[in-house]
Amino acid sequence: MRQSTANSGNSGGYAFDLRLFGSYFVTSMSNGPQDRIALLKTRVLIAAVVIGNVVGNALLSRGLHQPSTQLSPSVMHYFYAVANPWVIAGVLLLTAWMVANLSLLSRADLSYALPVTGSISYLLIALVGHFFLGEPVSPWHWFGIVVITGGVILVIETSPLTVPVHEPPEDER
Repeated sequence: MRQSTANSGNSGGYAFDLRLFGSYFVTSMSNGPQDRIALLKTRVLIAAVVIGNVVGNALLSRGLHQPSTQLSPSVMHYFYAVANPWVIAGVLLLTAWMVANLSLLSRADLSYALPVTGSISYLLIALVGHFFLGEPVSPWHWFGIVVITGGVILVIETSPLTVPVHEPPEDER
């Protein structure tokens, strides 16, 4: 078990207990159940951001690669593309992704949230593109994804939030 403490000026000295389960680091805050609930909410938002990004973009790609949606100088092809059910589903899911991303960024540092969600998304998008959409993925592409994911493992070992976003009023402390 590895212990690290985030002791930046306003962090409140949160202590994090890091344990490796499978390929994910599980972080439990030791400052009580409310901190654990906040961490759980952050994890749920990370999952929502990753799933929304991957599935939404896969749906868009599927819809826009159909012969009826191939864009040309004709304005009608744009209407066909926008009216495609795959494209509509992709746009709706990416709208939900944006809402989840906004919520995540209000709870976690950008320097934590973006690398974590981005690298997992890169990996899953390559897998979905290759296995479900039939896109070729080169060995160099896979190598790049592995390097990015390795760097993110280092980021995951840090605190998702180093500075409190919302301070409770004096009378609630």
